[in-house]
Amino acid sequence: LTYWNNTGVGNQTRPNHEPMGRLILDSIHYMVEELHVDGFRFDLAGILGEEDMNYNNWYADVTESLLGTIADDATIQEHNVRIIAEPWTAGGNYNPVLGAYPASTNREGFGWSEWNGHFRDILRSMINDSGFQASSYEGVVNFGSALTGSYEMYAWNGRKPLHSVNLVTCHDGFPLYDLFSFDSKQNGCGVLNPTCCDDPFSQWCDQESGESHNRSRDWGSSGEEHKRQLIRNAFAGLFLSHGTPMLYGGDEWMRTQYGNNNAYSTTADNEFNWFRWGEWRAYDERHRMMDFVSELAALRREASYALTPEDWGSAMPMAWKDADNADLTDWSTKHLMQHYYADGSDQAEIVVLWNFESSDVSFTLPGDRDWRRVVDTQAYFDSEDFLAEASESERRQSANVDRFGQELVGGAYTAKGQSVVVLMEIQ
Repeated sequence: LTYWNNTGVGNQTRPNHEPMGRLILDSIHYMVEELHVDGFRFDLAGILGEEDMNYNNWYADVTESLLGTIADDATIQEHNVRIIAEPWTAGGNYNPVLGAYPASTNREGFGWSEWNGHFRDILRSMINDSGFQASSYEGVVNFGSALTGSYEMYAWNGRKPLHSVNLVTCHDGFPLYDLFSFDSKQNGCGVLNPTCCDDPFSQWCDQESGESHNRSRDWGSSGEEHKRQLIRNAFAGLFLSHGTPMLYGGDEWMRTQYGNNNAYSTTADNEFNWFRWGEWRAYDERHRMMDFVSELAALRREASYALTPEDWGSAMPMAWKDADNADLTDWSTKHLMQHYYADGSDQAEIVVLWNFESSDVSFTLPGDRDWRRVVDTQAYFDSEDFLAEASESERRQSANVDRFGQELVGGAYTAKGQSVVVLMEIQ
């Protein structure tokens, strides 16, 4: 007998051996019925789909594994429990398994949600100008698909857009501020890993842990205002995309881990790694980022008729356009327009301008409508020049988002380089 470690964090159990599977399911039932837990995120959830005693392989029919048992479980369904997979593991011949998790076989529209790693990677690459274009992600999903729930990944077995859990950052890896502040992980000697400073040969000095392919970039030479613009772009990607947005706590006020992307070492339990929730209150720019995120979330709720469809094709009709307002044919671009257009309802039309070019792009807007600007992530509205005459309270409010907007003159809008703009029809 040998121990098995496809988790990467220690020896695993046998989830598809009946006694262990029963223990796992009984534990879930207890937490749901007695503790009133309404959802679970399963770490390294691919482990639950492995064949018993053949752990490098998934079940050919994954509904026969514990993953299928959980999706079909009467208690979980009765309480409408959210079941969310961190869909990868640290081993096995079946990685990656993004998009492969089962829907329920006995309840339509119910099933596993998944952290959408393709959404994370393509958005990071687009924003950080990593030479990645809108065309595709390893042949799986393009930028347009990522923004609309990744149909190719989730629709095949009856799951819905909501089953795509869209993220840019999470507890594993960089927080959002560091994603735009460091070219690579800084897991050696530092405030989050003091052991490497005091005793670099210690077994507790692990400089190699943590993901090495972060699609991160140090934008320090561009200045903090530009860096905050890129952070706003990431939030725009989260809240303007179909699916379920997942926000990593602390990102909304630009928490840092000082470049460490695996801050779970024993000695990292110190004041530099704690969230220090009150610290952000002393900085106007952190207040403005908090306000931006809050207002963007409110906009998502108000525009739910377009941004949060219950099923594929149930949202307001949408067309992909180029900068000239023609149907998009070239997906090798880094700038494009989304147009949510009227379908006979009285809902306001929406235009989203995505410009990940380094230079400004002028977009021709759909005609015969008046538009108001709701979001513009450009740095100017967050700059000292713009805020020079602002009061103390105004300095703590984000001018990059205004849900009540202003009327635009003319039929075009110039999106600054590396910015996102949202326009809504004036009715």
